[in-house]
Amino acid sequence: NKENIPLETYSTPNFFSVVFNDEVRISLYLGDTVEVLPQVLKRVEDSAFFWLDAHWSGEKTNLDNILNESTPLDQKVPILKELEIIKAHKIKNNTICIDDYDQVCSAVGSFKKLKNKILEINNQFRVKTKGSENKIVIADLGEQGA
Repeated sequence: NKENIPLETYSTPNFFSVVFNDEVRISLYLGDTVEVLPQVLKRVEDSAFFWLDAHWSGEKTNLDNILNESTPLDQKVPILKELEIIKAHKIKNNTICIDDYDQVCSAVGSFKKLKNKILEINNQFRVKTKGSENKIVIADLGEQGA
């Protein structure tokens, strides 16, 4: 019941945040995640949920000829850089979800390589896949991280 929950919103051209009852914060950032994520992590003081969905998806992502078949892998799949940025942060018990893992794994080389990259962040992560349609990778600590 939204009338019973104190709600605050903050907005700038590249940032939107909602705070519920001084406890739950949902923040949305606009920009290149490789540039924005380090700024986001400066504000993270507790475990967080990351939804990573930046990747080359073939010709449909060839907007203004920014990406194409010859684009270097680290530009096609910034998720690898995003994982490195998360790895460098002090908090290691986050939940990380990666959308469209089939496309990411295709660019990276294999699911095993992607999984190993995730395990570099925290070797205690459970890394699993979900869904045949959405193809999501979920990395978390399960019951031990709850």
